[in-house]
Amino acid sequence: MKHIYEYVLKGAREVYVDELKRDLLNTFGARAQKFELGEVVNDTSYYCVQWVRFKDLEDNEFWVWFSDASFRSEYDEYEIDIIAPVENIDVFSSRVEVEKELAKRPVDVLTRIANSKKAHSPVTIFRLDIFRWYHPVKNNPELDTNWYVLIWGDAGDSIDAVKMRSSSYLEKLYILVMNGRKSFRYL
Repeated sequence: MKHIYEYVLKGAREVYVDELKRDLLNTFGARAQKFELGEVVNDTSYYCVQWVRFKDLEDNEFWVWFSDASFRSEYDEYEIDIIAPVENIDVFSSRVEVEKELAKRPVDVLTRIANSKKAHSPVTIFRLDIFRWYHPVKNNPELDTNWYVLIWGDAGDSIDAVKMRSSSYLEKLYILVMNGRKSFRYL
């Protein structure tokens, strides 16, 4: 999309969607098709379309945003990664065992793990959430546990998305289920 960037800088004037679309078709028509362009926005110095979407000749779709505000409001995909406070959670049966497992991965260790995951790709949201451990037999909340949540994409910053991903994560680790209740619950 260097072409659009240069087009905007070279023109240093208001950009018209139809004009830019024609330019893209003339320049890339042999390699791309079905160009769609967002509305034109201005940053007080330059005019540019909010986004460009197109398909290559093999029908792969590309969507490139030039406006951060537009990207944040319109991009609806996301990824969530969870850093759990323990490596093996299906062995929990008593508070003492849970405390021993939690002591193996204190917050500073969790932070190092989370930082190493986000080092490869900048995250949109990076936070520490609390899950409360419930005693599997007594069903009493007994311990707060720290879980890092890494989210790529603003749309993933919803309590429901995080709960769904956390629940999925717990199920993958074969969390002990007793009396139909999971041993961990999101606060």
